[in-house]
Amino acid sequence: MRKPLLVAVALCVSLSVAGCKRKPKPTPIVAPDPTVSTVPTDLPTAEASSPPPKASATPKDAGPTWTVFEPEPTKFTITFPGKPEQKASPQASAAGTMIQHEASSSYRDSYYAIAWMDFPLTAQVDTKKALDGARDGAVKGGGGRIRTEKTIKAGKATGRDIVFDVSSPIKATGYLRIYIAGRRFYQTLVVEPATRPDAAIVAKFLDSFVAK
Repeated sequence: MRKPLLVAVALCVSLSVAGCKRKPKPTPIVAPDPTVSTVPTDLPTAEASSPPPKASATPKDAGPTWTVFEPEPTKFTITFPGKPEQKASPQASAAGTMIQHEASSSYRDSYYAIAWMDFPLTAQVDTKKALDGARDGAVKGGGGRIRTEKTIKAGKATGRDIVFDVSSPIKATGYLRIYIAGRRFYQTLVVEPATRPDAAIVAKFLDSFVAK
């Protein structure tokens, strides 16, 4: 999966959380600490009577190595294909500056990610508008359109399950799940090239998320 696509559609909800209104004198947010083989050149010339070598079978892909991800002091768990990389960054929103935490991995050119952040205590959160803004930001970022959308739950979190088509810079499918649990916002996302579907892996990743 090429990096420009990831930047375009991944984890863009922090810029479009439209359901938050700032109260006077907001409390500042403090970010938590981040805790060969060689090929011979002198091969002999094959004799005319020698049969052509048989093609070796391509080893079957055994699938990804799964990693349970539960960083402290978070309130969720999710299982990644491969080992996720983490980062945190301040993001502007209608509620003020929030710290967005991210973890992501890749497998077979597909991108798997989760982002989470806490709304400021001084913010008034409109759940519907916040989820609408997150959905619209992600879909617009990929130049796509919504294919399906439904309401879901994951532990204590309620949210949306959205499948959308990505048109730029390549054709792909986005699988987006967004949740709000109390003052915590979560987003899980898979961006998968249209030519390489991995339905079982996508489902295992998305279904493994549980908010505690």
